[in-house]
Amino acid sequence: MGRLLTPWWLVGLSGTALIVMGVLTWYGMHARTQGTDELTSGSRSGAAEDAAAARPVESGESKGEVEVEQALWTAVGEGTVADLPRYAPEWSVEARVLVSVSDVAAAAPNWRIGDTLALPIPQIGATYRPVIEEIDDAVGARAVLGWISGDDGRRRLFVVTVGPMNLFAFIDTPQGSYELLADHRYGWLLPSSSMKAGWDYSEPDFTLPNGDGT
Repeated sequence: MGRLLTPWWLVGLSGTALIVMGVLTWYGMHARTQGTDELTSGSRSGAAEDAAAARPVESGESKGEVEVEQALWTAVGEGTVADLPRYAPEWSVEARVLVSVSDVAAAAPNWRIGDTLALPIPQIGATYRPVIEEIDDAVGARAVLGWISGDDGRRRLFVVTVGPMNLFAFIDTPQGSYELLADHRYGWLLPSSSMKAGWDYSEPDFTLPNGDGT
């Protein structure tokens, strides 16, 4: 199967996906202009603040050290859900995790810059608690983004987009990026690399109309 097929979640998100793609494009441009040397130059204090606000929190850490926020999602066993969410056949099942979406997502219209989100990545045993730095509202959806700081000290992007029926998240980590694709009840959290596992790069990534114009 070629990679020209539109994933199911892209159809569900509709205009929301356009927000995400725009944000990720901005992220690429920002990363190129900002460079990785800023962490070792005059912005050490800012990087330290980012690391404190969005560092991964280990499960054994004292509650007194880090303000506890309700996680946006929680891992659940696949055997506990009767009807599993749709999973594209071209995606690899390796390292996928079924999650239950919390009520925090329903409060997305009330999110404000400066609010903290809890984004667990059970595959690597970390929960990131970044601060919302940008908000983009369009097409009935809300996209929020900001930066996390991994163990390697680099600033890494997170994006959470909440639409009328779907939830999408992109979290970059030192162990690779992860993506969440869910409705407002259940969804899949998986490495971005797993979503590309079934792509057939020998197939064209475009389609041509037939002679009859279809």
